[in-house]
Amino acid sequence: MKRSIGPALLAACLAGPLPCTAGPYAGAAGTSNTTAIAADDPRFVAWADDWTDYQVGPEVDPQWQNPENALGPAEGDIYSIVSLGRGGSITLTFRAPITDGPRWDFAVFENSFNDTFLELAYVEVSSDGIHFFRLANASLTPEPVPSYGAVDSTDIDGLAGKYRAGYGTPFDLSDLRDSSPLLDLSHITHVRLVDVIGDGTCTDSCGRPIYDPYPTTGSAGFDLDAVGVINSAERPRISRSSQGIRLQWYAATARTYRVQYCDDPRGGDWSNLTPELVGEGAERSVIDTNVSASRIRFYRTVYHD
Repeated sequence: MKRSIGPALLAACLAGPLPCTAGPYAGAAGTSNTTAIAADDPRFVAWADDWTDYQVGPEVDPQWQNPENALGPAEGDIYSIVSLGRGGSITLTFRAPITDGPRWDFAVFENSFNDTFLELAYVEVSSDGIHFFRLANASLTPEPVPSYGAVDSTDIDGLAGKYRAGYGTPFDLSDLRDSSPLLDLSHITHVRLVDVIGDGTCTDSCGRPIYDPYPTTGSAGFDLDAVGVINSAERPRISRSSQGIRLQWYAATARTYRVQYCDDPRGGDWSNLTPELVGEGAERSVIDTNVSASRIRFYRTVYHD
């Protein structure tokens, strides 16, 4: 499958700001102040490629224990998921790292069948697969929630599972800026989801109990559909040099790339700037020497596995 990035022009540690002030936070998908991002939003440029360390918790039937269901694009299908179980966890990996860019950097998709049956999970990231850092979170749900009870999304912030199936909960890596020298926000290769046990024994970043529907059985806990990438290290970065326009990007191992350009992307007429280039798990760069100072030119990288 070919995909394009662009176009572009000229041991878990708690870190990040603590949202300890009262809500309300962003509302459900479709409301005026929501942060939900639809699965078909063009901002998504990549999805999780692989998984590791699936630790399933209690009360999950075998049919919901397939981690492969969490790879690739979100389907918005309540059945195409992997369940974590009570207190369970899974780590997803990315051949091309997630990077800290403008606003949201990635989003997590759950399979809730409506806007109030919200099963929640902590989100942790790592740039080496060893040291994980948890994004700050808040829960203002005031009391325990029964098995199929309701959670108000405006009482939830910084936890995956805030939105119904087909809509991702977005996260901003800048919330972890300066948290540790062990975390490289330009090179996030692992995202770990940890189920929140909804009886109040788990707490938010401010020490408040977190409540979500509890107890549930069969597919207990957080049900993961996908993790989508918005800011990828594969997205080309552009700068001027004395020789022309320089494009740099992270080229994943064994992935084949071609850099293309056009003067008006609305026409869809892209020309090849380079032949096919095979990635080696490191930065690649090319220079476009045939561009004048006054011309506006658009670039993209197209890749296939």
